[in-house]
Amino acid sequence: MSGPLCDAVLERKESAVELASIEEANIFIVPLDRRRGWYRYHHLFRDLLRRELEDREPELVPVLNQRAADWFEEQGDAESTLDYSYAAGNADSAARILSSIAMTMSSSGRVTAVESWLDHFDDEAQLKRYPAVAVEGRASTPSAGAPSGPRNGSRPPSEACRRTARAEPPGRASTCCAVRCAQRGRNACSRRPTRR
Repeated sequence: MSGPLCDAVLERKESAVELASIEEANIFIVPLDRRRGWYRYHHLFRDLLRRELEDREPELVPVLNQRAADWFEEQGDAESTLDYSYAAGNADSAARILSSIAMTMSSSGRVTAVESWLDHFDDEAQLKRYPAVAVEGRASTPSAGAPSGPRNGSRPPSEACRRTARAEPPGRASTCCAVRCAQRGRNACSRRPTRR
């Protein structure tokens, strides 16, 4: 957490001063940088505060998480935006962010992270509502009919990715495959779906 983040989430000012005084009093927060701009709670204290908020004001939890998601999006931090969007229960925002970063993250070797994000979209109705997420799920799976074991040392595809692959009509050129290839700048798909 940082002063500006806390200001945005709590809709107040001077959170940085409050964080500095809490740190000075040695009350369960730890600075994360030398400038003392970012802090974290001791994990047990964080869990206690989170539980207390959920017990006392459960309706406030998604509101605060959405404010954090909005702040992180303004800062250009897509991964944190995605995490807080999930926590807020904002599937529209999560799908939009996931669709915009999944290909880049997969290409940079963060397939496991992408698959864990895709797991939040784990039923057919969600995949139909968010076709761009289905495309990303399809791009993370082997072609229909291909072996479904681990690829190049990565873990097997997530359930959401397998479900997306199963939804693919057999024997037809894959729209998802075409989109994936277009995103990669190729003219033709190197991995065509096979007939079942």
